[in-house]
Amino acid sequence: MVNAEQRSKIKQYINILLGNDRDAEFTDKDDFVIDTVIDECLAFCNRSDIPVDMERVVARIAARVCTDGLDKQSGVQSYRELDMQVTYNLDADAFGEKNMLQRWVSLSSVGGSDEHNDILE
Repeated sequence: MVNAEQRSKIKQYINILLGNDRDAEFTDKDDFVIDTVIDECLAFCNRSDIPVDMERVVARIAARVCTDGLDKQSGVQSYRELDMQVTYNLDADAFGEKNMLQRWVSLSSVGGSDEHNDILE
């Protein structure tokens, strides 16, 4: 779980990245976006915590999403329903953020059972 101190530190990094005054206040919408990015990073990495060295990467992703909005994070340029055609924006690095998080991905066994984890030790 991300504690208040860690969330505050991530917000300080976001302010630095956005060139804001370090004491700049975030709106409720900004807080929602930041919390959404944190939740998505945790879900992608299959983690319940954010290690200290992952905080800046999460802040970097959150700063971009705060600037661009939640709708632009997919890298999808166009979408068509009936023929199921999806066109990706190749100029955007749609998968770069996931690559930045890759080192913190936690693998878990199917079903969440820990009974066979001693095989790897």
